[in-house]
Amino acid sequence: ADVIIQTGFNLTKDIINGLSKCKAIIHTGIGVDTIDVQAATEKGIIVSNVVGYCIDEVVNHALALLLALWQKIFEANSQVRSLQWSWKNLVPIHRLGTAVVGIVGFGKIGQEFLKRIKPLCPNILVFDPYQTEKQVSMFGAKLVDLQELCSRSDIISIHCPLTEETKHLIGEKEIGNMKKQAYIINTARGQIINEKALIDALKDRRIGGAALDVLKSEPVNPENELLQLDNVILTPHQAFYSEESILELRQGTIAACVNILKNCLPDSVVNPEVLSHENLKDIKGD
Repeated sequence: ADVIIQTGFNLTKDIINGLSKCKAIIHTGIGVDTIDVQAATEKGIIVSNVVGYCIDEVVNHALALLLALWQKIFEANSQVRSLQWSWKNLVPIHRLGTAVVGIVGFGKIGQEFLKRIKPLCPNILVFDPYQTEKQVSMFGAKLVDLQELCSRSDIISIHCPLTEETKHLIGEKEIGNMKKQAYIINTARGQIINEKALIDALKDRRIGGAALDVLKSEPVNPENELLQLDNVILTPHQAFYSEESILELRQGTIAACVNILKNCLPDSVVNPEVLSHENLKDIKGD
């Protein structure tokens, strides 16, 4: 293959090293954690993705999960269906405007999430080692380290990619620093959270609850203890999805593929350092 369109499987170093003609791997999505990018770079293969296609969908899903957690919608629904008609069973619920919201990862999705949530929760903290205080303050938020964000936030929403740096970024220490009633939302990648540490904290009621669109292993293992916990909302890695976002994803993927076949750069190059490789001498830049 001259170009590989990749989704739903891992492109390992062994597979990449076996490619003889490939000039580009196009990932049908944003996160490229299922591709050995370093191996592709060494082989002279461009790694491209489709950035920006589902920002609106992911942000709206995270916001929906936040509101469901904070207002205890799922608990209320379950209680009413079992004929328990009393708001007193849901005590305490605080005014949302009093909550401190922590955003982990401040790229395009994190920034758009801030814009949506700020009218509801003006007190927002951000952790992102690649952002400056000035950049974050322009959005009306405060840049802090991860431990401060975990200890001060009532709601934590994760919007960073999965990399070697972010695997188990939220672990025992971070969860241990959270408030007893804190909620955590993950619409990014499951392995950013140490799932065992999260399960232990949820079982012991050391944090308030979690809403997870992604898990360490997908689809969900029938024996996963998260399925048995009443303080967890689970959705099946759907945050990216709308009919419109799927169309944009397909269009973006094919546009990148066509560009490569015409010896032009795609709109997004994950590994720009590869462009000096001999394998790509015919590729024309902008």
